[in-house]
Amino acid sequence: MKSRIRVADALRGFSLLGIILANLLIFQYGVIGKGYISFYELDAPSLGIYYFIKVFIEYSAMPIFTFLFGFSLIKLRDSLMNKGKGIKRNILRRALMLIGIGLLHATFIWEGDILVFYGLSCFLLIFFLGRTREFLLKSFVAVSILTISASFFPIEENLRAIAFGGDMTEGVRSYLVEAKAVYGQGSYSEINEFASELPAFFDFPIGLMFGMYLIGQLSFLFMFLLGMIVAKSDWFTDIESYSRKYRVAVWLIPAGVALKIPHLIEGHPITDGLFTTGSFILAIGYVAFFVLMYHKYQSSRIMGLFEAVGKLSLTNYLMQSVLMTSIFYGYGLGLFGNSHLWIGFLLAIGVYALQMAASSMYLNYFNQGPIEYLLRVGTYLSLKGKSKEVLPVQFSSDKVLEKL
Repeated sequence: MKSRIRVADALRGFSLLGIILANLLIFQYGVIGKGYISFYELDAPSLGIYYFIKVFIEYSAMPIFTFLFGFSLIKLRDSLMNKGKGIKRNILRRALMLIGIGLLHATFIWEGDILVFYGLSCFLLIFFLGRTREFLLKSFVAVSILTISASFFPIEENLRAIAFGGDMTEGVRSYLVEAKAVYGQGSYSEINEFASELPAFFDFPIGLMFGMYLIGQLSFLFMFLLGMIVAKSDWFTDIESYSRKYRVAVWLIPAGVALKIPHLIEGHPITDGLFTTGSFILAIGYVAFFVLMYHKYQSSRIMGLFEAVGKLSLTNYLMQSVLMTSIFYGYGLGLFGNSHLWIGFLLAIGVYALQMAASSMYLNYFNQGPIEYLLRVGTYLSLKGKSKEVLPVQFSSDKVLEKL
């Protein structure tokens, strides 16, 4: 059995720390509410944490997970090919499983699901799986240019306001008041019903919304491709040889931060484009920095804990939703809309620390998480969660000549 690439597990665990902090604004203030943070009248420490999340974490944590998704798809393809299994049908079954799990997650736990997006992305990414590293590099450059260029074009004004915040109309204010009451005090069924309905002021043509989905696919495609490129190289297995390039890439961290800050000062198509570009640049810088740190401290306890979380990444991602909604929603502690963001920040750190400890203990008894096992069962159609190895047929030229 081929051993796991430990740095990828650790990086995946690290990305989940960023994801819970990035999602904190949605858990505590809602998908729309986080764009109108002035409504919640944050105190000074909370404002500091808000800007810290916006600059250093938001839209820069999920791209790391996206990068690793592309990396894992190539590794899955290689494994299936070595075992003589059908590549496309197994990966498409995995995609359908991700979509199914994501729909259940979005319907019954939290509407901010990302698994459906990843599942749908597989139908696009399967085109790139058998391509050469050179083809992926060219595609990466082309998609990067398209993504960066598209991010500077102005989009529908109201949609931009919802995504990034803008003038608080009376309709928006009324929605935020209602959302604070429902999410903070409502029952499970009341919250689910409220979350399933679009706000009255959210009135956009289906074509426009579909177009925004395609832009979202494009903006993450180059991170998928970058993960695939790394999987086809030895950048993660021979870190020492590439350490100089990693050290250079670490400088992308201050570059990304510098590009993100102007958007927080003044929203404008140009600063919006800089923010999008900076978010992805920062994510790549984080990857380089973490890989260097892992190479230096891979035997440390903290790296072992990151690995444990990463090995159970899907289970931990879903558990973050369960625990965080239980903290902020009315059927739990009801802290939704609380003006003290610093409390939510500490609670999110606490939840992640709990996941580190629980994951480490869990792996003393089991080698995969429950949701990971379910995904493998659906992928391989086997209750053991494993694909049966089918050895490729070996052709003998001598036997062929004998028959001739």
